Amino acid sequence: MKGKTLSERAIELTGISKSYGAQMVLEDINLTIDPGEFVVFVGPSGCGKSTLLRMIAGLEEITGGNLQINGRNMNTVHPSKREVAMVFQSYALYPHMTVGQNIGFSMRLAKVGKAEINEKVMQVAKVLQLDQLLDRKPSELSGGQRQRVAIGRAIVRDPQVFLFDEPLSNLDAALRVHMRLELERLHKKLSATMVYVTHDQVEAMTLADKIVVLNGGGIQQAGSPIELYTRPCNRFVANFIGSPSMNFLAAELGDGGQVVIAGQTVATLPVLANAVLGDVMLGVRPEHLRLNGEGEFTIEGTLSQSELLGAETLLYITAADGTLMTVREPGISRVRPGDKLKLSADLQDLFLFENGDGADQGRALIDYDAR
Repeated sequence: MKGKTLSERAIELTGISKSYGAQMVLEDINLTIDPGEFVVFVGPSGCGKSTLLRMIAGLEEITGGNLQINGRNMNTVHPSKREVAMVFQSYALYPHMTVGQNIGFSMRLAKVGKAEINEKVMQVAKVLQLDQLLDRKPSELSGGQRQRVAIGRAIVRDPQVFLFDEPLSNLDAALRVHMRLELERLHKKLSATMVYVTHDQVEAMTLADKIVVLNGGGIQQAGSPIELYTRPCNRFVANFIGSPSMNFLAAELGDGGQVVIAGQTVATLPVLANAVLGDVMLGVRPEHLRLNGEGEFTIEGTLSQSELLGAETLLYITAADGTLMTVREPGISRVRPGDKLKLSADLQDLFLFENGDGADQGRALIDYDAR
């Protein structure tokens, strides 16, 4: 990051590209990851996030650009010499070995003495709360326990960087929450640099110091979770970060930041000086819409259906132009399908984007600093 020398950066990606023949998968990737940072790669299937992680690990060749880890160029360095450890989606444990043997396997390969192996395995097992399970086989463990063994096998190598490729995707919902907490605790305890790939933006929001959003073979935006949530650079990022996704309404941008829908000015927003007038997309998150309340921005619609989730209700409301909008209502909502509803929001919670296509899907037009 700005002000850091190369030796203070755990990972430096400069102009990285990856192609398979004529097919370009990643192009001109530039990214800095600082020591101790937890960085999460997110994006839709096929965006190249796992490929980028495997390039850092040395499991994929780099087509162009430079990869440096702790100031050393790693483009042609063998994976075993990069001081990184990777945890895969499929735990990849040896079924005939015990937990202790799985954790200490890399040390045995390195011809480390038995006493030292046993000591280090026990240290790691205590950190991961596996010390009572060292004599069990993988078949005797739960999914969460097997994933902790895979993580322990990585920790025992004392790597400079931990790489995680969708490590929680095979777990059920409850275990995913538990393992998220475990990973957060582990990161704080080890103060280690971690790079994590997931398609689940909830994991990204809860774990990351920095989120890197990829799409179309490039980085759309990189920043803290709150930065991407409150200041998305384009419509793709705005739609991808947040659950449920942001609502979008077709609108027109006029002079002075006036936003017009169906011939009526619905908001006046601070826009960038170079914003082009004309067709735009107005965005508002489901949690920022209030039902039949007061607000600077209002729109009417008809309730199509609802989903009761206990602590909240998701309402799906059809606007006059046919756009289906989602509203997150706290608690149990009493409205019924067919009800006419008025939705409101504050101007500071509205977003505005170019009506563009392609990988970036329209840049942000709001002047965030003027809000």
